[in-house]
Amino acid sequence: MTMSQATPLSIVDNPLVMPRASRSFLVGTTGTGKSTLGEILLQEYRNQYSKEKVPVRTVIIDTKPRFKAEFELSGLTTGLTGRYKKWGYGSGIIKGSYVLPRQREVGEELDQVWRLGGTIAIAHSETESEWEYTSRVATEFYERYGSKHPRVLFVDELADFFKQRSLGDIYQRIARNGRERDVALIAGSQRPRKVPVEVMTEMSRIYMFQLDFDEDLKHVYQFGIPRNVQKPNGYVFYMYDRKLKDKLPSDNYYQLKLEE
Repeated sequence: MTMSQATPLSIVDNPLVMPRASRSFLVGTTGTGKSTLGEILLQEYRNQYSKEKVPVRTVIIDTKPRFKAEFELSGLTTGLTGRYKKWGYGSGIIKGSYVLPRQREVGEELDQVWRLGGTIAIAHSETESEWEYTSRVATEFYERYGSKHPRVLFVDELADFFKQRSLGDIYQRIARNGRERDVALIAGSQRPRKVPVEVMTEMSRIYMFQLDFDEDLKHVYQFGIPRNVQKPNGYVFYMYDRKLKDKLPSDNYYQLKLEE
C-alpha cells in the first residue's frame, strides 16, 4: 500500500492494539499527531489488558509538559489546587490519574497512588535539572513491583534522557527486559537520531510520522524497516512490526484523523 492509500484511523477507534508487554517507538516532528497517537495507544493498551481486579498500572513520564492529572495525592482535584492554571496547551485532564508531587520517596508516592485506587501516575519534569527525578520514577516503577499487575510506561520524549546516558539506562532496560516483568513501553521522540541505536532496535514496533531531517530518517532505517518506505507527511504515519514484518497491520500507512 502506498502513502496515498493510507488507511483511515479514527482518533477514538484504533485497530492497532499493541501486543502485551511490547515496546513501541513513535517518531515524528512536532505537530504531526505523534503524541496524540501515543495517547490512543496507551488507552487501547489499558483497555485491552485491564481486568476488573487487575488493572494495568501506568506511569506517564512528561517532560514537555503536556499531560494533566486529575488528582493530587492529597485527594484534592488539580482543578481545585490550580496546579495547571498557567498551562496554555496540553492534553485534557486524564481521568483517574494522580500527579506525583515530589514530597516523599518516589516508591512511597507510587504506592499511595495504588492505595487510593488510582491506576495512572504522572511525573512532570519541566526543566532538565528535574530529569533525574523522572528517571527515578521509571526505575521504581520497574523494580518495585512484580508481574501481578500488568504495567505500561509512557515516555513522551525519550531523547531527553540520553543527553546524560545514565538517565536513559532505565528505559533501555525496560526496552530489553520489560517483557519478563509484564511491563510495556510506549516512547516517543521528535529527533530519533538522539536515541541510541541499541535502544531503538530493542523496540518491537515503530510508528513513523513525518521526519524533517535526513539524519533522523537514516537512523530510523536501522530499526529494520524497508528502505523504499515513503516519508509520511501530514497526519499520515507508517507502522512496522519487527515480528510481523510485511504482514498486516505491519508495513502499512495509516491516516490519523484529528477532531476539530
